[in-house]
Formats: sequence, C-alpha cells, structure tokens
Amino acid sequence: VCAHSVDNVSECIPNSVDSCVEFAIEQSGPASALISPPSESFIGCTTQEIKILWFDPDGFDRTASSVEINGVSHSADDTIFRWLGDTMSFTVNTDSISRIQIVLSGYDILGFGSSDTFDLYTDRTPPEVRFISPSPDSELFDISAIWKIVVVDTLSGVDWANISLLADGDLYTIADESLNRIG
Repeated sequence: VCAHSVDNVSECIPNSVDSCVEFAIEQSGPASALISPPSESFIGCTTQEIKILWFDPDGFDRTASSVEINGVSHSADDTIFRWLGDTMSFTVNTDSISRIQIVLSGYDILGFGSSDTFDLYTDRTPPEVRFISPSPDSELFDISAIWKIVVVDTLSGVDWANISLLADGDLYTIADESLNRIG
C-alpha cells in the first residue's frame, strides 16, 4: 500500500512524501492435527475420545466450519464437541464399525478455508495362535527341544513386547531373552 502525502503550506511549494508499506495476508485456512489417538491407529474400545488441535492465527470461525464423522456432518460449534482453547474433543461410539473417518472443513474469520481428513480403525479381536510345535498333548522326550508358536493379528498387529509364555508356573518373556521373535 502506498500513500502520497502533501502538507498545506502557503506561498511555497507543498512538501510531499511517498510512503509504501507491505502487509502479508495469510491466505490459508485453519490447520489441524489429531492429538489422540494417533492418525491411522487402531482402537480397541467401544467408545473413544478424539482430540484434535484446530487453529488459525487469523482466528477460527466455528460457525462456518464443519466436522464430518463417518459421513454425518456437524457444525464445529455443535454441542457434541467440547472446546478448550484451540483443542476440540468428542466421543465416538465404535460399535460395529471398522473405520472412523473424520473430515474437517474449516474457515478462518477472513473466509479462507481448508480441509483435513483423519482415519482411525477398530480392532476388537485378539491375536490368533495359528501353529504350535510340538503339538498340544504330545509327549516330549527332549526338554531342550525348540518350541514354535505362530501368532498372527491381521488388523492391529501383535505387540511383541508383551508376549509371554507360562510353562509349569514359570513366566518367560521377550525381555528376559527366553523367547525369540523370528519374522
């Protein structure tokens, strides 16, 4: 923006100055980040609290912004959402669904918009034991035989750090190196 200013003097040529100033105008809409649970993660609960940081340095317009949860759209100022500063939280019922998709359509007070999508998944099935060797109820003649157990979880995966084996009252874990993970 440039301004040309002239003073109001008598008898002489007016004094003048040209002055230019630049202003940066942020033209992007609100930014967002999924705080918890992490995006693309698996949820094992039947209800899950979702926390999202949703902000804009120019000011966030909740009345113009919307949140779509699994295809159902809500205004960002709907009472299902709890706000603490720039953090929005809400609870989702995960019964009988395998995916939670959250689509944020946000606007700042200048009217600039943005959209973000977050996906979460549900997993309420435990890992599956697919193979045991030696086979159950077999008679062991060599106590130093290697035991093999194949455990699979096709959704969230197996938490190998928490695998344990209880044999004759003794607990064995990956941490004490009594168990080894292969593959």
